[in-house]
Amino acid sequence: MSEKNKIKITDIILNEATFKNSNEILKPTNINMLFGRNGTGKSTIANVIRDDSLRTQYIKWNKPDDETNTLIHVYDEDYIRDTFAKAEEMDGVFTISDTDVKVKLEIDEKNKLREQAEANAELHRQKRDKYIIDLSVERNKAINSCWNVFKNSDNDYKVKSGFNRGSSEVFFQQLLNITPAPHDKAELKQLYDVAFSGNAKTYTRLKSIDIVFSEDTSVLTEPIIPKTTSQYAVFMNKISASGWVKEGLDKYVPGSEGLCPFCHQSLDGILKTIEESFDSSYEDMIMIVNRLYESYDRYKTDVSTLIQSNEADWFPQNDKGKHDALAKVILRSLEKNLAQIEKKKEKPGIVVSVDDISSAVAAYNEFINDANIKIDNNNTLVTDTSREQAFSKAFRENIALLCSGHISEFKVKEKELTDLKEAEKKEFDTQNEIINNCNHRLNELDQHTTSTRPVIKAINDLLSDTGFQGFSIEPNDAIKNTYRIVYGDGTIAKTLSEGEKNFICFLYFYFTVMESPDSSRQTKEKDRVVVIDDPVSSMDGESVFVISALVRDMIENCRNAFVIEKDEDIGHQIKQIFILTHNAFFFNEIAPLYVDENDIAAFFEIKKKNNVSHIKRCVRQTYPSDDLRTEEVNSLPQQSSYASLWKEYKTVEDPLLLVGIMRRILEIYFLHDLGITPRELYQIILKDNREVFVIKSEDGSEDSNPFRLVSALLRYISYGYTTSSNELFISLSDDNTAAYKDVFKKLFSCMKQDQHYEMMMKRV
Repeated sequence: MSEKNKIKITDIILNEATFKNSNEILKPTNINMLFGRNGTGKSTIANVIRDDSLRTQYIKWNKPDDETNTLIHVYDEDYIRDTFAKAEEMDGVFTISDTDVKVKLEIDEKNKLREQAEANAELHRQKRDKYIIDLSVERNKAINSCWNVFKNSDNDYKVKSGFNRGSSEVFFQQLLNITPAPHDKAELKQLYDVAFSGNAKTYTRLKSIDIVFSEDTSVLTEPIIPKTTSQYAVFMNKISASGWVKEGLDKYVPGSEGLCPFCHQSLDGILKTIEESFDSSYEDMIMIVNRLYESYDRYKTDVSTLIQSNEADWFPQNDKGKHDALAKVILRSLEKNLAQIEKKKEKPGIVVSVDDISSAVAAYNEFINDANIKIDNNNTLVTDTSREQAFSKAFRENIALLCSGHISEFKVKEKELTDLKEAEKKEFDTQNEIINNCNHRLNELDQHTTSTRPVIKAINDLLSDTGFQGFSIEPNDAIKNTYRIVYGDGTIAKTLSEGEKNFICFLYFYFTVMESPDSSRQTKEKDRVVVIDDPVSSMDGESVFVISALVRDMIENCRNAFVIEKDEDIGHQIKQIFILTHNAFFFNEIAPLYVDENDIAAFFEIKKKNNVSHIKRCVRQTYPSDDLRTEEVNSLPQQSSYASLWKEYKTVEDPLLLVGIMRRILEIYFLHDLGITPRELYQIILKDNREVFVIKSEDGSEDSNPFRLVSALLRYISYGYTTSSNELFISLSDDNTAAYKDVFKKLFSCMKQDQHYEMMMKRV
């Protein structure tokens, strides 16, 4: 029983060389034998399976991981070329294995590659080292420039800066990690004094002028005059005398005792006239002016007091002169405005104006806000236990700013030189990797002989076991990794024939596939697909015999993989095998043994017509006598002359031709193959088994026609071609070929060769 799920390659699409545009798809089974004459395209099939790119394009696998988990072995002309090479130094000396052939060339190639890589590595090392030196020069230049800036700025602060003053290199490294920020000298001085002097103290925050004079001053912009229509009032308004008249009325009348202070006449009449001229609205306006004066005076006093309080605890870092100038502008404006209101108060009839001090107050308050920021910073520093670090941070940020130009210039050059250096280092590392890989590979190549000699020993053992006496292979110690042929008489081959070379290569291929003594466990556990393309080219009969036996071994290994009860002595690593040949002798040494394996074996014939190749699977219809379940069974595409006789025997209808075919079958099989003489054959058939060929009927009569026929056949064999067929078969009937075939089958039965008869009838 077979396990068909283990098949590897399911389809081979053929569209290369002579198969171009043929639309051929080969659907192989496990054991595949393909027969075709030279030039029909056999090697194209082998090449598609062997070549990675073609295999990817044209081959389908049973399972997705089959290709990855399968070793592919192809024996063809390419394998022979890659496996066998003559040594140039000595005739008759060769290297063997697909690596030994190229080992010397590869060693030379790796040595040249290593030498070039060493030269390249040295060149890149020199360039890299130059960029390292240039980078160091640029760094030292930047360090010196920044160091000078630091020393010139550090005189006032000495060791309080937070920088390392003992090493310019350490100082520069610190500087590279600082974010630049501006700090003026006054700020730094303040921070320093707060952090390190004993006079540091907190200061009172300054007050902004938040007092707002919100009363209406529009009364100042219009004259205050009596509103009555008396002749006296009109006269006073006309001469603009209402103001001083009112003033006199208020100041002098109360103490005049009713007399005019100037003419000492009675005021009773005139006073009443004057008082009547000043109505109540006039009085109200005068009162508003008086109150406005009083309010503005208080406002001036409050602002002046606030300004004086700000000066009481002055923070030295704030600009006292600027403060006083801003305050002076405000105070002068207040004085001027109050004087204007006083004028209005004294002379209500005049028009006065006051200055707007809002912009002056805003400027003063802006100064106060800025000053308070400094005061707050000072107070924070004074109360902060880390005030020394605050100074150090500000000082270092300022130094970083002063050095930022030098640092920026250095960083540009540093990046440029670093990129160049890294590029050279990368190339240097790449060349070193090439050197290391070459050294590693050269070590592997140097040890190569340890993997070849066990295979050579196995080949010699096999030749000895099979009785092959043509030659043996032995190491050639004069040249490492080479071998030579020694013939049976002890002479050493001076030249090697094409057949000898092919024979040696196939033996090596066989052990590669069937696991040589030094195969790794990983390799042994892998499945295999094997392709053998014309393995017996240019070989003699003895070599062909050995090759045929080895091919049968590989086929049996493949067959063993698909039967339920496996023979562990045979092995089963080969999961699929392809045999391609044009040699009829070799084909018939192998193919007939597997023609009945219809489940796992297939036979194909390759033909070419109009320079286009085609493949046909060879099958035949089953005969009623064949106890087979399938309608079609395998058929051989190329048969030996003996097999062809059996094929003709099964189909021929002419009695004369039939008897001639039977005669030739008997002669080849019994006389030549089994070595039986005509006399012995005559004795066994006609005397010992006469009753088999004489048919007795119920009435006692006998039918001796079968006996006559078999007698004629035997005489034909005995007499050869000199006897006339007319004389021997004069009574043959054209419509009784079935009887002739029945006699022929009985003849094989009498000779105890029933099995051979049945085998040949099924195969053809």
